[in-house]
Amino acid sequence: MAGKKPSDELNLRLLARTLGVNVSTVSRALAGKPGVSPARARQVTELAASLGYRPRPYREKYANCIGLIVPVHHQLVEDYLMKLITLTIIEADRHGKHVHLDFLRYDARPARLPAVVRENRVDGVCLAGSFPARFHAAMRQHCQAVVSLSETIERTGNDSVLASSREATRELVRGLAAMGHRRIGLVLTDPAFPSMRHRKEAYLAECHAGGLPLHKAWLVEGVSAAQQGGQEAVRRYLHARQLPTAIIFGNDQMAMGGAFELARSGYRIPEDVSIAGYNNTEAMQELSPALTSIDNQAEEIVRQGMDLLMDRIAHPGGPPRQIVLQNQVHWRASTAPLV
Repeated sequence: MAGKKPSDELNLRLLARTLGVNVSTVSRALAGKPGVSPARARQVTELAASLGYRPRPYREKYANCIGLIVPVHHQLVEDYLMKLITLTIIEADRHGKHVHLDFLRYDARPARLPAVVRENRVDGVCLAGSFPARFHAAMRQHCQAVVSLSETIERTGNDSVLASSREATRELVRGLAAMGHRRIGLVLTDPAFPSMRHRKEAYLAECHAGGLPLHKAWLVEGVSAAQQGGQEAVRRYLHARQLPTAIIFGNDQMAMGGAFELARSGYRIPEDVSIAGYNNTEAMQELSPALTSIDNQAEEIVRQGMDLLMDRIAHPGGPPRQIVLQNQVHWRASTAPLV
């Protein structure tokens, strides 16, 4: 057809024309059915592989399986993502779906899709956390039903469910300021992640609105999401002689690492330094003192995300949708008025 490139019609007919054979021959060869010589079958499959063609078999019934793909950053799976995994498996079972779980390095090149997705062996895919844009683009070519958890529709182009940290972060800064803290620090991982960017924006906005001083040393970015990240941040503060009286860490694990480093350096929590985290991890509530933390609404994110995915599986097509929940601050003993 005039005006169309071969890549626009990459299908059985194109493969058949290229090889000068019947469409049925190509179909049989790709399906591994008899009636095609081994040499011809090899010729067909090699051409299909070189052009990146994969057949999309008609499915008379659902596979009753979904894919759950989790990003790994620096060989680490955060506690929050582990919680999403557990909740997603439980919620999928409620919908009568089995789960194929796969972990992918965030920085993997090229963007690799799991075999169950490439071979159309799942009804839909749940993405837990942030992935590069190229990964989302590749995913949309292979699967019509995709939902992203804790991500934005702008980055993914998929149905998305997330909890906004903006207002909760501002509430946390306001509450610390009301306790007399004016040197408030913020510790984040990769600022490219939407969740980190939103927290930074809310922190800066509330500091400006409340007339709080800002020092570049109080904003630490790019540290690990593990306990080591919190330890590194505290060491940076101490090295610069710019230790805040209150520190907001990007997650609870980082807050725990920060607490260890503060204690090792002779500082008491909360008498000398108040600390807070994100994710409201159950274990952090048992610490002494218990950690003030922002709840990330993981249960509700997964529940509504799975509902979106089931609806998209049943009704493919249409524009992507986004649900935004609101996080909440849980105040505990790790934050206290400045003495």
